[in-house]
Amino acid sequence: MKNKEIELKFGFLDEGSDEKIVSVLSSIGLVKSTGSQDLKNTYFDTPDGKLFAMQAGVRIRKSNSFCEQTLKVKGENIGGLHRRSEFNVKLGHDITVPNLKKFPTEAFCENFDYDGIQKELVEICKINFTRRTYILEALDSTFEVAYDFGEIKCPGSDSSERISELEIELIESTVPDSDILSMFIKLVDYLVRSPLKLTLEPFSKMHRASLLEHKSLVNLNIEPLYPKNEIVKRVQTLLSNFEILCGYFKIYRDPCVLSLLSSQAGSLYYALEELDEANIPAFVRGQKELVDYSDDIDWIIDNVKGFAKSVKKLSSKYSKAICEGNESKADRIIAKMTDREIKNKVFALPLKLRWLLSLLTN
Repeated sequence: MKNKEIELKFGFLDEGSDEKIVSVLSSIGLVKSTGSQDLKNTYFDTPDGKLFAMQAGVRIRKSNSFCEQTLKVKGENIGGLHRRSEFNVKLGHDITVPNLKKFPTEAFCENFDYDGIQKELVEICKINFTRRTYILEALDSTFEVAYDFGEIKCPGSDSSERISELEIELIESTVPDSDILSMFIKLVDYLVRSPLKLTLEPFSKMHRASLLEHKSLVNLNIEPLYPKNEIVKRVQTLLSNFEILCGYFKIYRDPCVLSLLSSQAGSLYYALEELDEANIPAFVRGQKELVDYSDDIDWIIDNVKGFAKSVKKLSSKYSKAICEGNESKADRIIAKMTDREIKNKVFALPLKLRWLLSLLTN
């Protein structure tokens, strides 16, 4: 879709399971493999993060067959469904620094300081991975499904962040824009019933790299809660906080972040119980017929409850392991929490819950 990127993004723990991916996609629609590429990506920003502050990312991507510079600008993440503008410009393989003036003027905000930021551009990180791609024809749409595995490396650091993701990008569709979210919900429902080991991944590769680069400057961005009588907004806020804290913990493995995550997960569960009891009418936009969402909210509540219970139990054990310097024990606890995340289908919770809330607020 021209200059627009709409995709689902999940952590994927079935490493090397190409046959399993093809089997699951084949149960959804027509699928074909389009091969594999090794992609080398270098991301750029100013030393003080001016582009990151604008929610923009600039990179040069190279493979054996092409070289391009890409700009991704501010968009939205709706429970794993990423919508943003994307601009690509072909380059020669000898180019090592992107030229911001090659992007269309509408890509940047008014009064954008091209020359000033161009002079300050430095390499922030390298994100190199292998991408295996498949084309999926389903739900009156064409999707590109990508399995990415590799690593994020920041300059001056010996450590790296592993990448293992499944991305599902909408290429073209006859579905009206107003129904795109509902279409992706159907796609997620197929994945919920599949044997794929998927996890929640609220941050893009670039966002994760920037967080790794600026660990000391992290801001958890926890939103204040609405009063109990505004239950829909309260659930929305708790869900947003839950997603952010999940993402931060996966990067930093900080026991304080895990404690906050436990608190927010528990509060989200209790708020969902209140929402269920409120029995608010639900409508599809433009329709008068009531929507029965009882099965959906029961599924969401059961899985949030299960995950919240596990995180609460493991949080204190994790804090103790970190205080004792017992890294192997801490790793085992994280593995248990990941297993519970997979079992409770946490990857699907934000999108399904936000779709449900959209019916209640129409």
